[in-house]
Amino acid sequence: MAAKSQFLWWLDRDAIGIAFYNPTATTTWSSPTSDYTGRQVVLTSIKRGEHFTLPSAGTSFRMNQTSPIPNQFDEYLVYKAIAMGYEKKPDTIQVAQYFDQKYMMGVIEGKKYANKGRLGTSRRITPMDF
Repeated sequence: MAAKSQFLWWLDRDAIGIAFYNPTATTTWSSPTSDYTGRQVVLTSIKRGEHFTLPSAGTSFRMNQTSPIPNQFDEYLVYKAIAMGYEKKPDTIQVAQYFDQKYMMGVIEGKKYANKGRLGTSRRITPMDF
């Protein structure tokens, strides 16, 4: 099966590259040309929080560090920690499953929160083919 012409993308050193791949052309890879001016590119990403600064001999510990996770989800993180503690003993595995279930409910709620605009409307991501 022959390869077809298409747009491709990749991540490299915290940057996104977009190129046009044409296996039959003299230059297999090329930058998008002005023919594609006005085309919309939609990027989605997952926000990852910074690691907290740990106290060490050379640095002072800051008590004003905050998590990027909204405060309403703090309780669910505690549920996961409790579940992980109960999983260490076989006789408390049912309790661990209970707290793990409560954590998973929080994950579902968090995903709903992440996919909603703050005005109450849902965002729908529409896939596009170039």
